[in-house]
Parts: sequence; C-alpha cells; structure tokens
Amino acid sequence: MPPRTDTHSRSAVIGVFLLLLGLYTACFAGLPDNPDAEVEFQTVSSLWRTHSLALGGTPEAAAIAAAKFDVAPGGPGREHELFAWFGVGQAFVALPFYGLGRALAALFPSVQQAATSATDYGVQRSEYFEHLVVGWRNPLLGAWTAAIVAALALRLGAGRGAALVAGLSYGLCSFALAQARSTLSDVQAAFFIALALHQLVVAHERVVARERGASNERGASNERGASSERALAPAVVCGLALGMAVLTRVAVAPAAACIGVAALLALRRSFAASAALIAPALGCAAVFAWTNHARFGSWLETGYGAGVGGGFFAYPPYLGFAGLMISPSKGLAIVAPAAFLAPFAWRALVERVGRAPALFVALALLAVLAPVCCMPGWHAAWTYGPRYLLPLLPLAWLGVAFALERPRAGKLAGLLLALGLATNLPAALVDTMTHHDFALQSARRAWPLADTPERDAEDQRFLNVEWEPRYAAPVAHWKLFLWRVRHSEREPTADELYGDGSSEPLVVHHERDRGFRHLAWVWQRDFAGVRGAPILWLAALLAALGAWRIRRTRPQGA
Repeated sequence: MPPRTDTHSRSAVIGVFLLLLGLYTACFAGLPDNPDAEVEFQTVSSLWRTHSLALGGTPEAAAIAAAKFDVAPGGPGREHELFAWFGVGQAFVALPFYGLGRALAALFPSVQQAATSATDYGVQRSEYFEHLVVGWRNPLLGAWTAAIVAALALRLGAGRGAALVAGLSYGLCSFALAQARSTLSDVQAAFFIALALHQLVVAHERVVARERGASNERGASNERGASSERALAPAVVCGLALGMAVLTRVAVAPAAACIGVAALLALRRSFAASAALIAPALGCAAVFAWTNHARFGSWLETGYGAGVGGGFFAYPPYLGFAGLMISPSKGLAIVAPAAFLAPFAWRALVERVGRAPALFVALALLAVLAPVCCMPGWHAAWTYGPRYLLPLLPLAWLGVAFALERPRAGKLAGLLLALGLATNLPAALVDTMTHHDFALQSARRAWPLADTPERDAEDQRFLNVEWEPRYAAPVAHWKLFLWRVRHSEREPTADELYGDGSSEPLVVHHERDRGFRHLAWVWQRDFAGVRGAPILWLAALLAALGAWRIRRTRPQGA
C-alpha cells in the first residue's frame, strides 16, 4: 500500500502529540522521581552554570558527592572531581529546558524561593523551576515518540485510523505511559531510536523517487537533483538520531548499529544520502570519545567502570527472558501485551525498505532484548515496567496498526490494548516509587534472610517482589490509588495492600510519596504555594487542542 502522508494525516499525527502531551503534563512528576534522575539533572545544572560536566555547586550535588552515588572520579589531573556515569546526550538535550527553567525562576522568584523550603532524601531542594522544566522533557519526548509511531505506521501504508490508534495506544496502553511521566533517560533513547527509523523510511522513499524520476527522459535531470537533495535531510537526521541515542544511553549502541546498517542498505544506491547518514553519526562518536577522555582519561571509559564488570552480564538468560516476558510486575505480557503484535508490521516494512534492511530493524529488537536478559537487574529496579526494553517498544508497536486492519487480529489487538490500558493507567495515578517502598517493607517480614548480608538480602527480596503475584505492580497501584481516594487519614497496612497478614501501617519515607504529591501540580500547590493549578490548565489546553485536531481530520462519514 502507498504511504499515507497527506495534510489531514499529518495534522492528525500532530493531534496525537498534543493530546498525549496534555495527558502526560497532567500526571508528570516534575521533580526527579528517582535518585538516578537527580544525578542526571546535576550534570545539566553544572554544564549550564560552570560549563563543566563535573558535579558541584548545589545542595543536591554535595549530597551525591558525599554518598558517591552514581558518580566516578575524573581521570589524571581531575581525580578531585566527580562525574555522573550517565550519557552526556541526556544533559545536552536538557540544556534548553534548563534555560527555560532559569527564565521562569527570574519571572517568579517568590515561587522559586518557597520551593527551597522542601527537602528530599534529607537534602534541601534547589533550582525548582529548572528541575520542573527539565522534568517536562520526558512528557514531551514520550508524546513525540507516540506521534512518530503513528507517522511511521502511515509511512508503511497503514490506514489513518489504525495508525492513530497505534500512536495513542503506545502512549496509553504500555509502560511508555509511566516512563513518560518519569524522569529517566530511557524515554529519550527510545525517542531517538524511533526517530531514526522514521527518517530511514523517509530517506529511502526519496531515494526511490529519485530513481523513478531518473527513468523518465523528460525532466530527469532536474527531478533527480531535487529528489537527491530532499533525501539528504532525513538521512542527516537519521544519523544524528542514532548518534544521540548512543550518547544518551550507551546500552542502545547495538540496536543503533543494527538500524545504522539497515539505513546504509536502504540508501546504498545514493552515495550522497549514505554520506549524509554517516557524517553526523561519526560526529556523535567523536563527541562520545572526547567527553569520555575529558572526564575519565580514556576514549572508551564512560564512568561505569567496575559497575559493568564481574557478574553484570552473568545472570541466567532464560530467567531474565522469563522475567521480561511474564513476571507479574515487569513482564511485557502484563505491561505492554500489544508489543507481541510486532510481526504484523513485517510485511509492510519489507515492502517499504526491502528485506535486508527490514531484517536489521528486526535484529535491533533483539539487540535491545538480549543484553538485558543476561543482567541481574533485568527488572530495572525502582521503575514501572521493564524500562531497559523501552527503546524497542516503538518499533514493536508498529504491529498494532497492521493487526487492527485484519478482522481476527483486530479483535485480538483490541483485547490486548484494553489489558494494557488497565495495567498502565494506575501507574500514572500512583507513583511507582511508593509501591516499591511499601512492597519492600512487606518483603522484609516475608523473607527475613537473617543469614544473608543485608545488601544481598535486599536484592533477593526485590527479585522476589517482581515474581510474587500478591506484589504485582498493576494490582498494587490500583489498590493504592483507591485507598488514597477513600482514606486520607492514614497509610494502608501491608495486609490491606498485599495480603501478608501484617496489621502495621506502612511507612512513608518521603514527603513526595504522601497522597498525590508525586504529581507536579500537587507538589507545586503544597510546597511552593502556587494556587490555580497552572500546570493543569496547560495540560487541559494541550489535550483539547490535540483532540480537536484529531476530530477535525476525521474522514467524512466516519
């Protein structure tokens, strides 16, 4: 089928983006919901304030340095400095958001000052608006990724309705919903992987159009030159996106390499387009090497060092695979069941870019999955869903659009999407950090492990929680949400939440875990004294604009 790229379809894709951005804005965390994300933010802060990647200059940075949390000392001559071991691409993309946060802080100094009265993990908060706006990056990129899924499905020949449902369901019926309201780097990596594949398809289409134009004697020269130039821009974006994906999370390098090979195969008939693809990717590789050397004294040292040695990839892969597929809290079958419809997109992908490029796109899915299966931390710790698999999700979700266009498969797709919505919606209503904290409080009674070193015991309990049905995250989130709606005077007991027989109320260790303070607009009201919920007004405006655009572009008679 020909690609559906008419004006109405493009407008509807923008509607998907705006609608999801509005919904994500209503439930996003704002301030870092995970200590890892705070470390990533401090890199952005230092880069803006001191033009250095070394952490320092804020109360949060001082606490991170004192705890030696997620940081590594610099290389020769910089041993006294500490650097985050996360990808620098995460910091680069956040800089414009940080700058906007600085501007808001200057416009509303009283709010900025009031927010510093709060503490988190015993540390005084600073740079409130900078944190808030940088935290909005994931809702924006998450919604953009969903729009790319819809746009890519249209490019591959799916009908407009099926493509839009695929985009919207990616954002609402998978763990991409919980990740988009969160603050970690997987959302950005997934965005760049999805963008690279979309631009690969666009560049290939334009190269093919050039060849068809060249086959016509009349006007062949002019059309060929114009099409060649039009193919360069998406090729450049594809190469840049692949490079930025690796700069964001080095773990996606194998997947980025697979898509890079797919792009080279798809563009092999155009030297100019191939060169345009390679140049920005090489530029990002140079930035990767230079920033590593500047920080740690080695071109390939990212700061993880011994953290990825020893037993980091020594976990039995069959256990990791089983956990990623079917565990009650982190299995794809629970939190992204429609991802298993991926094979339905195979034929359309082959028809659009060719069998060899399509094969390497499929290999990219395995390149994301295989390493995670071998990690003891396959569950990705204190987050909702198997977040290390998020970069493969947009590619796998393309199958939803094509399954919906088949009678029997469409019914199956509808059931899987309904299940996905039921299991992921509560993750936007209740913070998953609260659930994990409560679950571990219960698990310490269920599995004392008195003869095991405490750190090993805690790791084992966490793993047990991921597999034990009574701790299943979707069910626990629904229970906690209903409890918070009905009972505000106390926290639930472990028996009320997990059925473990304990009558002692669970303990909230962080103020942001009380009630609904994990939502940016609630925190802003309670701690910064902001009235009128401006974040909710912005969310409502974005969602209304998105819904209007989608509604306006519906085919007549639909």
